[in-house]
Amino acid sequence: MLAKNMMTGTLIAVIGLFFLGFVIAKLLPKTKPDHDGHVLAWIYLAVSVGIICMGGWIFVS
Repeated sequence: MLAKNMMTGTLIAVIGLFFLGFVIAKLLPKTKPDHDGHVLAWIYLAVSVGIICMGGWIFVS
């Protein structure tokens, strides 16, 4: 059975992976002509990577 931190970390990392996939598949291709939207999509990409790292950190702790 998984410990409480392992389950929470796994769920947070999976949510981050889904968010990363959404940003790459849906937001980045639609924001190429618009510079502000493109920068915002890259910020969302950085946030999603941060969420994945946070989930991994919680999993390990």
